[in-house]
Amino acid sequence: MWFGTIGRGAFRLQHGKLTEYSRRTGLSGDQVKAIARDSQGRIWIGTEKSIDILEDGRILEPLPQIRDLGVISISILHEDRAGRMWFSADVQGLHVLDGGNLRRFDRTSGLRCQALHFLSDHGKAPARVAGACSLDGCIEREQVGL
Repeated sequence: MWFGTIGRGAFRLQHGKLTEYSRRTGLSGDQVKAIARDSQGRIWIGTEKSIDILEDGRILEPLPQIRDLGVISISILHEDRAGRMWFSADVQGLHVLDGGNLRRFDRTSGLRCQALHFLSDHGKAPARVAGACSLDGCIEREQVGL
């Protein structure tokens, strides 16, 4: 089981042992609002500074596409059925990392809000998002090429 904290990083509880991942151990930040496991078994951790990826308990080098966004605070991490990693960064809308390509969706793409807090993807229905200025918005699959 994984959990994030505001100020102490992320923790993993496994077989009764608690393992800490924080700035002290190489994480980009100590405010963890999002954690996701991808289909390859890697753990993605969203902090107030960036996204860190753990593989076999080691923090990998930051992806250049994410590093180039600058300092960002991550509130959503979600891998869809096609293996794309979605994330929300600060008030920069929604991003999707598809292989090596990073795409951004914001108000110009049809999002009502750029500060997002929730993403739900249930197959063929529109993906649902919720943000600070909208209780419930929808992203039609055609808008984002799903």
